[in-house]
Amino acid sequence: MDRSGNLTEMDFRTVKLICSALENVVKRSLGPLGLQTLLSTDTGHLVVTNDGLTMIEALHLSHPVAKLITQSLSKAINYTEDGSKTFILWLAKSVSDIDEEISLNSTHSGSTENTCRIQMSKNLQKILPGLLKGVVEYVWDHSTMRTCTKHLDQAILNKRVIHSVIRPHFPQNISNIFTELLCTMTQFDSSRDFRRCLEYLIDNLELLCIKVVSQPYTSSSLLESFLIQRDFMVYCPHGLNGNVKFVLVRCVMGQLNIEKKNNEKIKLTTSQQIYQYLQNQKKSIENFITVCQSNAVTLVLSTEKIPDFALTLFQASDISVVHFVSEEEAEFLQTSLKLQPIANIFDAVEANNIGLATQCSLLVISGRRCVHLGLPKLPHMLLVCGLSDKLCKQVMLACSKALKVLLHYHRTENLMSIVAQGEITNQVTQGEIISKIPESLKEINNFFPKDIAKMDYQHQSDSLMETTTNGLKLCICRNSVSGSSFEFMAAKYCQERAKELRVADSELSTLCGIISKALLTVPQCLHENSCGSQRDKINFIAKQQHVFSVLEGIGKRETDVDTLSLLKYCHGSDDCVEPLSSKLHLLSTLIELLIQLLRIDSVIGVKSIHV
Repeated sequence: MDRSGNLTEMDFRTVKLICSALENVVKRSLGPLGLQTLLSTDTGHLVVTNDGLTMIEALHLSHPVAKLITQSLSKAINYTEDGSKTFILWLAKSVSDIDEEISLNSTHSGSTENTCRIQMSKNLQKILPGLLKGVVEYVWDHSTMRTCTKHLDQAILNKRVIHSVIRPHFPQNISNIFTELLCTMTQFDSSRDFRRCLEYLIDNLELLCIKVVSQPYTSSSLLESFLIQRDFMVYCPHGLNGNVKFVLVRCVMGQLNIEKKNNEKIKLTTSQQIYQYLQNQKKSIENFITVCQSNAVTLVLSTEKIPDFALTLFQASDISVVHFVSEEEAEFLQTSLKLQPIANIFDAVEANNIGLATQCSLLVISGRRCVHLGLPKLPHMLLVCGLSDKLCKQVMLACSKALKVLLHYHRTENLMSIVAQGEITNQVTQGEIISKIPESLKEINNFFPKDIAKMDYQHQSDSLMETTTNGLKLCICRNSVSGSSFEFMAAKYCQERAKELRVADSELSTLCGIISKALLTVPQCLHENSCGSQRDKINFIAKQQHVFSVLEGIGKRETDVDTLSLLKYCHGSDDCVEPLSSKLHLLSTLIELLIQLLRIDSVIGVKSIHV
């Protein structure tokens, strides 16, 4: 709305400028050889990152269209957990080509730009279902498959999924380190539900990551137990040898148990009353120590401060003490170990109040003294190293994203994310698979093989990754650089579809061509970020043609030809895997956003909206 209170007409070129600006922010940070971005605010707050969504959100965009794009991006990432830069690159190229097409159509046909935008929006809506289904079928039919006699190793799958997310954030050697560390963290006991354990790990990742500032990335490592980020107030190493029994106290020691709701107060007016009060406190703590000794408890963890006279009593009894344990750490121990905390020291100590640790010792990390508890039931803890606090946070963000993508990969309620996992494969029937497919995916995934036979597949180092569930092929795009394989195959399909529609409907053909060019921006950007000269950048066109020629030669048949081995010329990484559903969801969200942007005619500023 302008100053006079009139409506502000929405020029589509404004959308183009906004998308171009967002593209410039994220473009150079894409891929394994992408650069870091330093964001600085007016108040001096600094953020070092190469995560696309973090960069976009940190800009605090005020334009309504920019906010709309950010909301769509956030919605997509909530599902896929990754791919923000891919989405922005697709969007910028699509909007740029659509703007040129609108200008061209309005010039030749004499129609207004609004009319052209409305017609293009209708055409996008028309091709959306068929385009998604066609892309899935094309990727499905042009994927290489290797039949083996053994089941696909879940550990190999997890490693490749994690590496596909970590690799674009760090150099090769650093990404390999964090990939191995995260794989070790996710090696849960086979008797436990992998998905639930992974969800628990993601929810508590902040507590299971210790930031070690002023150390290089390569110093990052794992701890096979839990680390309490507090120092001992009483350290009795003789009582901590071997198995250690400990209790978690979540009450105040050293004062009478007063009912807070009655607002009772203790008034000590004479020295005799003060002496009697202190004696009562000493006696209550001595009784608690006696109970601990009778149960062989040698470690007390407390969320509250323990008075000095009480610490002296614990010291004399050879019981180690850690107080001021954070509420988050106490809650984590209580939940994960199913440990019942002691809410009143006058109560008896029972079996459910006592935790067991294989060892307990003092550990100094980057000059900070911590308490190291050996708790085999808990996941490993990750020591995240970085030269600054910002770089440590960047590592934690990348690790969190990788684990979330892995969880998405293992969620079986989504058809495109079902993965063959050993014995589970043989127990799932076709009817059970169909019953788990969301309604939104049934239309584009209604192609099951008629002959459901037992087929086992195993990853081979020189082939495209594929998995099956009772004969149902589920393509998992393996690629030399995360993102490139899907884009090449989807762009090739859109190109072929554009040729088919060129005579029947030129407008639909043009839109398919626009989407095809937009998809290729990701592998092109990855290629440009890894090349030093302009000549190498131009070579991408020849490589693109080579990929398309190979895809044309494969056809719709199962073959031993490695469809995408030719992509290895870009980068040396050969163990990146990403679920097809993630890319498909990003593509669907992109087209829906384009449909919405093309229909925006005006912008109105309002203080509040009453419905």
